[in-house]
Order: sequence, then C-alpha cells, then structure tokens
Amino acid sequence: MTVETNSANKCSDDENLNVKLSKVCDPEEDESEDAALRRERRLMQNRKSAKKCRLKKKAEFSKLSSGVDGIQQENVDLKVKLNDITVMLY
Repeated sequence: MTVETNSANKCSDDENLNVKLSKVCDPEEDESEDAALRRERRLMQNRKSAKKCRLKKKAEFSKLSSGVDGIQQENVDLKVKLNDITVMLY
C-alpha cells in the first residue's frame, strides 16, 4: 500500500509541476500580460493627458472670463462718458 501511495503522490507532484511549468512557460499568457500592461500604461497616460487638457481649458476659460469682465466695465465707463457728453450738448 505504501508503494501505491508514494506513486500516487509522485503522480500528483508531477501534475502540479506540469501545471506550474505551463503557467510559467505559456507564451500566450505572457502576451496577454504584456497586452494588459500596455493597456494599463495607455489608460494611465490617457488619464494624465485628459487631466492636463482639463486644467488648460480651465485656465483659458478663467483668462477669457476676466477679459470679459474688464471689457464690460470699460463698456459701462464709456456709456457714462457718452451720457455726460450728451447732457453737456443739450
């Protein structure tokens, strides 16, 4: 009985070793891991680029908004001057 048990253990050890080797040496799995790493790097780079783009857009919007505020104030000042000149003429 011990011979059968030892041979059964040896077979199961051999099977475990084959499974481990097939996992380590499987080129398809390596390719899928490489593809997954490339995809993850691409996604991270895309997130980084999107964040940079959003910050740039926010800065441009802020700059344009402050420019609009300045132009609106200049418009109010010019209307007041126009009104003063109109009153002086009549």
